[in-house]
Amino acid sequence: MNIAKNRFIIVFLLVAVYLLSPVLQGIADAQAEAAVAVTLPSGEVVQMTDAQLQSFIAQPGITFSATTPTLAAGQIAVEIPATLGGGFVVGTPSAIAAGLNATGIAIGATAATVVGVSTAAIVGAAAVAAGVIAAIAEATKGEAAVTHHH
Repeated sequence: MNIAKNRFIIVFLLVAVYLLSPVLQGIADAQAEAAVAVTLPSGEVVQMTDAQLQSFIAQPGITFSATTPTLAAGQIAVEIPATLGGGFVVGTPSAIAAGLNATGIAIGATAATVVGVSTAAIVGAAAVAAGVIAAIAEATKGEAAVTHHH
């Protein structure tokens, strides 16, 4: 009877390990691929996994720096949180946007959304446009419209 009981326990343990193995692996994978919040220079927050980060830094025009980088003209840096290993992703706004799109981190990202288009810039552009329209209106003030009748 002890042999039958021992066989039952061994079979039970083997079946339990077999059934729980995928569940435990899934839990481990989910923890390893947990997305972390990363803030872009524009202030927009995106979610990034370690696998996405590795793919991101392999994109054309993108470099990675473990320390605070010295940026060339036209480059920006995206700080990577310590939970993903820390460091900085460096590139032009266009290269960063293309990398975010290619890796699925931020579909639809553009250079403007990466660096941010400030409200002040939009208001300033609108003010310039209004000023040009007002100047044209003032310059043509008093000129009569000529209508030709045939």
